[in-house]
Amino acid sequence: MSVHTQGYPIPLYSILPDMAEDYQSKRERWKRLRENFPPPLQNVALSSVDAIASLQEVALLLLAEIVDQTESFPKAILLLDIFPDINKESLLQLTNAKGKTSWQAIKSPAVEKRPALQKPAQASAEDTLFLADLLQNFYTRMPRTAAESLASSSAMKEALNIASAVRIAREETNSDFVTLCLYGLFKETKKLLEEEIKANPSFLNAARQSNLWDE
Repeated sequence: MSVHTQGYPIPLYSILPDMAEDYQSKRERWKRLRENFPPPLQNVALSSVDAIASLQEVALLLLAEIVDQTESFPKAILLLDIFPDINKESLLQLTNAKGKTSWQAIKSPAVEKRPALQKPAQASAEDTLFLADLLQNFYTRMPRTAAESLASSSAMKEALNIASAVRIAREETNSDFVTLCLYGLFKETKKLLEEEIKANPSFLNAARQSNLWDE
């Protein structure tokens, strides 16, 4: 683990292999690590130090910026670990959300309101669980509860509709012609999405953080 923030040097002990240590030794290591955090994070609980130290530079700086604004500091750390490029507004919305499901929409900087399309097929619990499985495959550190909440959130509405439509199309299609058309549609869409990801630095960085992208 290491602290990536420019201007905050990486201590040698932070990159050595973890060895068996008693609690007092662990406390001393945590204190030394914490001294290298940005000033707003130098008084955080010692139990959070390892998780914070593993964050990417951009995520660490955002955590320091919102430390006094978030209502759930552990959740903020977890979100920044999984989504290091999340914007401040979305991070605070997620960490300060009320109610049972607090993993709400993860917004892009600008979201255009699109005209309503034909009403999609009703997504089933099976589709939601399938999408949650995909999220965990893409982001292996994402907890199961977070994957299921995110899969059913408004942020993933379009993805869930597509998962449902694809399932129904595969179940109801008996024609070789239609099956090949579906295959061609997905193949061409994959190509277009890859071009869009490569052209957008934010998308590309997010793709590299997942298990989806091979370069």
